[in-house]
Amino acid sequence: MLSCKTSMGQYFLNGSFENNKGTVGTGYIFHGKVLDLFISNTYAYGDGYDLISDNAQNGNWYVMLSGDVTTADSISLKLSSPLVAGYCYTISFYEHLGKTWPQDIFDPGRILIGVSDIDTAFGKLIYADTSDVTETWIKRTFHFTAPFNASYITVTNSNKINGEAVSIDNFTIDGFLYPLNLNIGKDTVMCNGTSIVLRATNSNNSKYLWNTGDTTANLIVRDSGNYIITASNAGCISTDTIHVSMHSPPSLHLVNDTSICKGQTINLCASGADSYKWYVLPSLISIGDSSKISIAPPSSSSYRVLGTTVDSGISCSTADTIQVTVKPKPSLPNITGASMVLVNESNFYAITSPYNNPYTWFLTQGIINSGNGTDSVYVTFTNIGTEKISVFQIENNCASDTATKTIEVINQPNGFNNFKISPNPTDGLLNIEFETAESTITIEIFDMIEKSLIKINTNHLGGVFKQTLEMSALSEGIYLIKISTNNDTKTIKVLFRY
Repeated sequence: MLSCKTSMGQYFLNGSFENNKGTVGTGYIFHGKVLDLFISNTYAYGDGYDLISDNAQNGNWYVMLSGDVTTADSISLKLSSPLVAGYCYTISFYEHLGKTWPQDIFDPGRILIGVSDIDTAFGKLIYADTSDVTETWIKRTFHFTAPFNASYITVTNSNKINGEAVSIDNFTIDGFLYPLNLNIGKDTVMCNGTSIVLRATNSNNSKYLWNTGDTTANLIVRDSGNYIITASNAGCISTDTIHVSMHSPPSLHLVNDTSICKGQTINLCASGADSYKWYVLPSLISIGDSSKISIAPPSSSSYRVLGTTVDSGISCSTADTIQVTVKPKPSLPNITGASMVLVNESNFYAITSPYNNPYTWFLTQGIINSGNGTDSVYVTFTNIGTEKISVFQIENNCASDTATKTIEVINQPNGFNNFKISPNPTDGLLNIEFETAESTITIEIFDMIEKSLIKINTNHLGGVFKQTLEMSALSEGIYLIKISTNNDTKTIKVLFRY
C-alpha cells in the first residue's frame, strides 16, 4: 500500500515503505539524508533504521528500529498535508519483534510516536507503546488530537540497550470530521468570595473530566488554583488548563451607625477602596461617588456604599451599610413675662407648659441673675431701649428652635404711657388702654362724693394694658375713674348717660 487517503485529506506518502529503490530480498541500513535518495518521503534521523524485505506484513518491505545506548533508530514519515491542530486522528500500524537481517532475534524494543513540523526531530509525543510485542505482526491503533499543524509522523525505539529492536509496517491515518477544539479560556482573576464558571467550548458530544473530579462541560470555581479539563471522544483526548487567581476585594472602612438632629448635616466617610458609590436604601438612588458625602436627611435613613478596587483589569467590590437616625427637634418654647420693664430691675420670665428638659436662656444686653438651665429665670436688663430675651430647650441632645420675646426697657417709673380712655361720655362701656411696666393695677370708680362703687385689681406683666369697664348698672351722672400702678396714679372724670 503506497498511500491511504482519509476523510480529513491527510495520508502517509509512504506509510508502507514500498516506494523505494531497493532489491527485494536485500536488507539496507540507512543513516541521515542518504535515505532521502533511496526511499521517498521517509527520513532517517537519530541512529537511522533498517529497511528489510523479509516477511513484511503486507507487500515486500518493512522497517526495523534498533535501540542504542546514545541514540536509537528513528524515522519521520511525511504526510500528504499538515495535520489540523485540534482535530482528532486515528493512526494504525503493525509491529512485531525486531530482527537483524536476515533472522537473528533480539529483545523487543518499545515504539514511541510523535508529531513534528520538521523531518529531523521527534517533536511532541502522541503515543507510547506499552503492549507486549510478539513474533507475529500485531496491529496497533490509537487516537490522538493534533497539538499543532504537524507535517510529519515520527517513530523511534525507546529502548537504550544496543540490539533491542522492533519492526513496523503499513502506517495509515484517518481523521474525524470535527475537532475537539477544547478551550476553557486564558488564565483569569476572580474576586475573593465570588465564583466564575469555566466553560468548555467543545460541543462535539465529548465526555469531560476535570481534575476536581467533575464530569460536566461547565465548572463553577470558587477557589484559586490550576483547573485542568480533559475531553474525550471516540478515543481522542484533548486537555486544557487554566490558572485562576484570587483578587481580594477592598477592606472597606465606614463610620459606625450614627444619629443627628433634624435639620443637621452630616458627613459620611469611607476608605480602603479606589472608587466609591453611595446609595439610599431601599430605593438604591445614587447620591454620590466620592469617599465623603454630605447629607441632611429629613428622616431616619440607611445608606450603602460600594467600594471598588481594580487589579489586572478585574474590578472587585465590597459593600457596607450605615444607619443614620434623625431625632426630632424639641418643641418651640413659649416665654411668659413682662414686655415692658425698668432698667436695672430684676424681672421674672418662665416657659409656658415646660418639659423636664434643660433650657438655655440668653439676653441681648443684661444679666441672668438665676435659673439658667431651668424653665424660669430672673433677669436684669442693663440698657434702655428695645431688648430681647431668648431661650431654647435641649432634648435627647437636640436643641429646639430659639424662642424670643421683645422687651421695652424704660428709664423711670411712668405708669401711663400712651394713655387712652373712651368713649367719654359713655352709655355703659368704658375702654381703658395704656402702656406700663410690670405692676399691680387697680381701677376704682367713685361718685362725686368719693364713694367707691366698683374696684378691680389686676397683675400686669408689663407692656400694653387694656381693660373694659361695665357702667350700665350705675345711674346717669359724673364719676371719677382712679387708676393706680405700683409707681403712679391717674384720676379722670367720666360722664355716664343713657
